[in-house]
Amino acid sequence: MDKELASTLFYGDINIPVVALKEGSYRVGLLEVKFKPGMKTEVPYRVLQNLLEKKIVEVDVDSILELHPLKKIQWMESRTKELTKLDEGFYVKAKLYFSHLREKARRDENAEIELAKAKVLFEDIVRLRLTKIARLAMADPTPSRDFMEKMTREERVFYAKMCHLISEWEKGLKALVEGWEK
Repeated sequence: MDKELASTLFYGDINIPVVALKEGSYRVGLLEVKFKPGMKTEVPYRVLQNLLEKKIVEVDVDSILELHPLKKIQWMESRTKELTKLDEGFYVKAKLYFSHLREKARRDENAEIELAKAKVLFEDIVRLRLTKIARLAMADPTPSRDFMEKMTREERVFYAKMCHLISEWEKGLKALVEGWEK
């Protein structure tokens, strides 16, 4: 993920499914969450890295994303002119899924094939969604909350930047050509 984009987004409230590998816990304020081996739960993304490093949990990859759901998302995006609603944490979960596939591909040729297929699907989803978002911004460079409801955080950042860029360019061009003040 682009460093600028990653630094502008806060993923702390996105929950990631995990499986506990051993006993452990983490605190959120006064609340302490305890784990027992084999326990499946969700943890906030902001505490995930710490738990992974301590090997208390592992990401429950089967619960975040798989090839079949990616195919379904790609199919739905390609069949409609409007954005389909994605899970708020779609791109974070995709990042974790691809990280898992890359690790798995080092040991398994079949995982390499799955990784290649997933990359193609993911790139198509991104291309389809960005095209739709760019069209929305071009049609009206004033950000619309209705449209933004179907976007992920990353897409809302892109959409707002596109709207601002188009609006400023349009104002500048009008000022240049027609002598308007900005």
